[in-house]
Amino acid sequence: KVTKLCELLGAGKVPQNTAQAAAWHMANGLSWDELSHKNRIESKYTGNVRFFNTMELRSAFQVSSIINREFELYQSQTSSSTSEDTVTSESTGS
Repeated sequence: KVTKLCELLGAGKVPQNTAQAAAWHMANGLSWDELSHKNRIESKYTGNVRFFNTMELRSAFQVSSIINREFELYQSQTSSSTSEDTVTSESTGS
């Protein structure tokens, strides 16, 4: 999933901050709520600066959802073709 995300980033189809939020969510299990509160800068003098804005998080959620659906579809196709191969080889004796 992260490989696909990196491909999209490299192709310029996903902005860097959107990809970063999606990657942290997919690879590190950070919730969307945790990501929304993650600070890039923390200063008692100038205040905190969030890592991601609302649009970046929405986009990251959408990209993650699409990648997850594609991955599930790929897995179901792979497992069904593997099952078909097993049935075929069992019925032919190979």
